[in-house]
Amino acid sequence: TGAIVEYTATSGTRDLKSWTYTSATLKINGASGTFTLPAAKSVTNLTVAAGTFDPNGYLLTGSGTLSVTDTILVDAATFDESYTGFATTTLNTGSTVNYSASGAQTVLATDYYDLTLSGSGAKTVNPATTTISHTGTISGTAQVLLTVNAVGVDKTYDATDAATVTLSVNNIFTAYAVSPSAVYTATFDAGQNIGAGKAISVS
Repeated sequence: TGAIVEYTATSGTRDLKSWTYTSATLKINGASGTFTLPAAKSVTNLTVAAGTFDPNGYLLTGSGTLSVTDTILVDAATFDESYTGFATTTLNTGSTVNYSASGAQTVLATDYYDLTLSGSGAKTVNPATTTISHTGTISGTAQVLLTVNAVGVDKTYDATDAATVTLSVNNIFTAYAVSPSAVYTATFDAGQNIGAGKAISVS
């Protein structure tokens, strides 16, 4: 109870030992090393001080603190399918969370220092509740799904249900230029009748 199991290899990829870590703090402290889970495991705390932690397709269950100062990979569909149960998750200055799966993933809505989307497939991000304080990176063939906002424009009555909207995207990946398509169809849901504050459908 209260033990710290520390891995310190500074290069290459190493499988963690198939030990029981349930009552221990698992500490990754090997700069430039990658450390992979050999199976689903439980820990009290996970501390990634230096190096990369790779869940390797398995679930890591914690009960205490997940603290990241270097890099962790998320290779499941969601963050909680790679790391679950931790009472506190702290993404420190210098940390990177890399959503690296070959397939669709939903990015956890939280505050990131560095956020990387890699691998392939669609990565869904909610920019209203997700922030990147340093760098957002997109690599491989990953595609980012962002929310497009539409605001209706007042119109002069013309006996049709056609509507005009202004489109915008809240893009948190500032290194990449993103703009919504100029081609869309917008109609008033309640038809052509005159009214204020009418709902609009956009496609």
